[in-house]
Amino acid sequence: MINPDQPQRPLTAKNLLLDLMRASAPGVWPVKELIEVGRIFGINENALRVNITRLVSKGLLEQDERGRYRLLDTHDPLREWLHRWHQGEARVVPWQGDWLTLSVSPTVGSKHLKNIEQACMRLGFRQLWQRQWLRPNNLAIDLHQLSAQIFSLVGEDAGCEFMLAESNNIILPGTMPALESLWSIDRIEANYRQHINVLQQSINTLADKSADELLRDTFILGGEVIHLLSLDPLLPEALFDVSLRQQLTQLMKEYDQMGKPYWVERFQSSLFNLSPSHIQPSLQRSVPLPNLAL
Repeated sequence: MINPDQPQRPLTAKNLLLDLMRASAPGVWPVKELIEVGRIFGINENALRVNITRLVSKGLLEQDERGRYRLLDTHDPLREWLHRWHQGEARVVPWQGDWLTLSVSPTVGSKHLKNIEQACMRLGFRQLWQRQWLRPNNLAIDLHQLSAQIFSLVGEDAGCEFMLAESNNIILPGTMPALESLWSIDRIEANYRQHINVLQQSINTLADKSADELLRDTFILGGEVIHLLSLDPLLPEALFDVSLRQQLTQLMKEYDQMGKPYWVERFQSSLFNLSPSHIQPSLQRSVPLPNLAL
């Protein structure tokens, strides 16, 4: 089962390549610039070349007539879901105290059940009982749209059968604390406060960094924050201090705008839409936060 409180994925040659391509799409990358980025992050040239070849053979990258590489333009529901972090509170509506339940058919096998569980976790559901998942009914999409989003994350042909429903009958006397505990709210809030502090420190000290340090920090820390915002369960104000989410979202937007010019200046052949902040949608990573001690 996915645990959104776990650290994020390790930085590998494959992850680095995909992150750069996604941040600069539809930009192109000469091999020499990819090798230079790898050097900044301690990844050797041979590992990068091997992974470029593998990604081309898998149909994820393509090479143009000048020998430069770019990401193939394919539909990626998971990437589209990830990029919604910058919409902030536009993703939710005021909560009326009701809930959404998702029940999985007993005929669904373990493999497909795991896929549904992953989609549920990404969309802020938590497991209430076996094969039943729950979240506050405060998303700014209706049941049809939510069902379509789950299918897009799971895969239309996955043989997954589930039922979404709105319910006002979840809360019984004394059950609210138990429901709140499903989300480890104290831990989420503490994690937000930590990232707000670290991100603000990084913003305050970017000008004092060397060029390589600056690129590493904006890449790794920016990715850590995007990972956190993307996996936010979007709990309502009655359950969670939403000001933390609002503050971190705004700081990350500022950080992204600060980091992008440095990447553009260093690697001018690539057109960055975002600073390349670990934007590949992986849920389990192990990159430590940069050391930002003053």
